[in-house]
Amino acid sequence: RSTTPEIFNSRSSGNIDQRFGFIEVPLELEYRLLDKKFGINVIGGFSTFFLNQNEVYADIDGASTLIGEANNMNSTSFSANFGL
Repeated sequence: RSTTPEIFNSRSSGNIDQRFGFIEVPLELEYRLLDKKFGINVIGGFSTFFLNQNEVYADIDGASTLIGEANNMNSTSFSANFGL
């Protein structure tokens, strides 16, 4: 048997509000290739993101009710960068 929050059993209009946040742990390295009047540097790195907030709210008639969390978000994500 599936239970539906009571807030969805009414005919009020409202909004769904998703709130999520990540903590980023970056690592970046820079190497100087040329040290002249205009230097050339290579820079690269990556970041690891840890999910620290994942909440979904129903905002109806000015009242915000927590209805759960999104199930399509990874708890850990990665990003990389490279530049010259």
